[in-house]
Amino acid sequence: MGYRENVQALCDHIGVANPIQEDVLTLEAITFHSVDSSTARIEGTDMNRAGRLFFQDYTGGKQWIPPMKISKEFHEYAAQFFAENWLDAETAGRTMLTAFKNATHVEYHWK
Repeated sequence: MGYRENVQALCDHIGVANPIQEDVLTLEAITFHSVDSSTARIEGTDMNRAGRLFFQDYTGGKQWIPPMKISKEFHEYAAQFFAENWLDAETAGRTMLTAFKNATHVEYHWK
């Protein structure tokens, strides 16, 4: 499936309307930590609601979890979910996906 179909399937699974409204998101920002010790904090925007919903769902909606190591399986799962957007993340300027692809750990910031 393509990215749009995957987003709709996630919305259906969670029981939220698509387009995704900000009030259903409890994830405010995400910080990605890379192997070279650099970090990229991605603030919540209208353009990354589906990405934040993806990460929010992955955490099981827990309001606090420590920074977690990104497993190979998590990367593969994200690559499938984001589909064509994953493939051209760097050239299309998708900062959240680019940061995630280069990260070793992820840290969640809740509203």
